[in-house]
Amino acid sequence: MWKVYTKTGDSGLTSTAKNTRIPKDSILIELQGGIDEINASIGYLRSLIYPKNNFHSIDKELKEIQHTIFLLGSEVSFNLEKTFVNSEHISFLENRIDFMTNISPELNSFIYCSGTTESTYSHVIRTIIRRVERCFVTVLRELNQNTYPHSYMYVNRLSDYFFALGRYINSIDGFLEEPLTI
Repeated sequence: MWKVYTKTGDSGLTSTAKNTRIPKDSILIELQGGIDEINASIGYLRSLIYPKNNFHSIDKELKEIQHTIFLLGSEVSFNLEKTFVNSEHISFLENRIDFMTNISPELNSFIYCSGTTESTYSHVIRTIIRRVERCFVTVLRELNQNTYPHSYMYVNRLSDYFFALGRYINSIDGFLEEPLTI
């Protein structure tokens, strides 16, 4: 039986998928934790939308994204030396963004992040993703990456997805967005 605890992290170190021991406060582990936070947040959003009959396709979509997030976490755990996220994952997001954008009202200005609980939580997830994206850039610089992998591009697109999803959910639920004027 697999145990939740290992007792190997009690000294402030943890293991990567490469069986390398590194400090728990390393930027790589910070990125890993951020990816985990995204996944848990998506799970919470799924719990909010699951009871709604017209949101079952969104729930299925979010589950697929959670699976890709696990693949992303695996890449990070291997110091980005193995590739699990590819261009098809990015295309999936882009297609969904385009679909949701076409259904939602035309965007002519900044909008307040408001509306239904599900919509506003989509925007919370978007901000978590943007923080993780900044951390990802730091990791890539520390690893001296000259080109950014598909996994990074996926994270970049993922924040756009959750922006589009928030607007789409409001549109389905009949909530009118509030334009922000500066």
